Amino acid sequence: MAPTFHPFLQHQLELYELLQQLHQQQPELALHWRAPGPGLLKRHLVNLPRLRWVPEADCHLLVAPAQELLRNPPHSPRPLLLSDPFPIAPQALTALLLEGYRSTASPRLLEPLHGQPTPNAGLRILVLTNLYPPQELGGYGRSIFDFSSHLRLLGHKVQVLSSDAPYLGGNTNQDQQVDRGLQLLGSYEGGLHPITDPQERERRTQHNRQQLQIQIQEFQPQACLVGNLDMVGPEPLHQLSHQRIPCWHHHGFSQPAFPADQLPPPHLYQPVANSHFSARAIAAQLPAHSPIPVIYPGAQTHLFSSLNPTPLTEGLRIGFAGLLIGAKGAHVLLEALYILKQQQLPFECVLAGGSLFDDYPRQLVQYVEQQGLSAQVRFVGKLDRHQLRGFFQQCNVFVFPSTWEEPFGISQVEALAAGLLVVSSGTGGAGETVHDDINGRRFQPSNSSDLAQVLRDISRNPQRHEPLRQRARKLAQSHFDTGRETAKLAALIHAGVHRSPASTLFV
Repeated sequence: MAPTFHPFLQHQLELYELLQQLHQQQPELALHWRAPGPGLLKRHLVNLPRLRWVPEADCHLLVAPAQELLRNPPHSPRPLLLSDPFPIAPQALTALLLEGYRSTASPRLLEPLHGQPTPNAGLRILVLTNLYPPQELGGYGRSIFDFSSHLRLLGHKVQVLSSDAPYLGGNTNQDQQVDRGLQLLGSYEGGLHPITDPQERERRTQHNRQQLQIQIQEFQPQACLVGNLDMVGPEPLHQLSHQRIPCWHHHGFSQPAFPADQLPPPHLYQPVANSHFSARAIAAQLPAHSPIPVIYPGAQTHLFSSLNPTPLTEGLRIGFAGLLIGAKGAHVLLEALYILKQQQLPFECVLAGGSLFDDYPRQLVQYVEQQGLSAQVRFVGKLDRHQLRGFFQQCNVFVFPSTWEEPFGISQVEALAAGLLVVSSGTGGAGETVHDDINGRRFQPSNSSDLAQVLRDISRNPQRHEPLRQRARKLAQSHFDTGRETAKLAALIHAGVHRSPASTLFV
């Protein structure tokens, strides 16, 4: 069978999905992978017990009968070698794999498509952001950390310039290629506290200009990935622009970071949105910088894809994870739980998350105590992503009750990847990941009665909702994985840097 090539199947994730199907459908095949570097497939090995990491394959996929290959590798039947990425239709791939392990002919090598831009060109990328994990407040900082990590996996050299905020916790001794020399124009300790003294603001601004200049001279970046510049200001963008270093500013919110008159010209500054909802909002305010590309923050789906959450038939095990601030809507969830309690419907609920302000979390705890929910509702504080694994394992439903127009909502994707049934208000960009009765459930924003009705429906009809969890996990892996989105971001930066002249970078 002659293979049918498709340009859109050029990412490791598509190949992984095809291998996963073969792994389930063809038990006689052993699948062995040796990629050019530690990439997406290597992280997914835990989900494919018969997929092994073997250096002998020399950057190719090796397919052969499982038992014979393991017993006597040198004398296994002729393998089929497939290059990475693998642009081929699923049916043709299955046929070629089966032919490859049964055939006594020479191995066949399928080359990838030529002439396509690759993100593996080894660019020098400076990452500029106000806070950098483990010192972070929420999803924005984590997404910039993830982009930085995956850009390195794709072969780029990445240097991070950020601030040092020890009051946010975390061990920074393991930092690699991270300079925390910036000085914020304020503090996040106990809330938002910008510096009002103009002389001190100017001193810190000058200090930051010097720190950035050091990185420019020593690292000589070809591009800059910009994250959150709150408490930093737009000055670094102009400093980079004056030295002809193009910037891609990934926005964690659904509005421009700065007014149009405070931004560099479009040919050296490109806003990037974290959802289509955010892209429309940003483009409306920055028409000169449109169109706005969309790169989802995504989630590290591999961290959660091996979990087996509690079945829905065992009752509601509800989870919430996010900042404990009013806009995230934890109070809406608690009001819905009180309704369920009045209706004598059994449930358990765990709320995870830190806070910016003490009053709101205190009010939540007080409400739980006053309404007699203490035996069913627990608060566990801020969790890192590895701790979230254990958190998700205890749950089978994840409620995302945000009351504001969410730019995206990373915690939703993490819960989808973990196999939880996500019940979402679907506000703003959050509506792009959870679709009612397709891969989750939706309820009317800020409407605790409607949320209670949805939770009651799940409790009474668990079997009808189980397929939604399966579709949800697949969608998270195929459309919202951070590795996949970073490859798109890298291709965007690569194309801009290598397009000439510099004045037409983003045209």
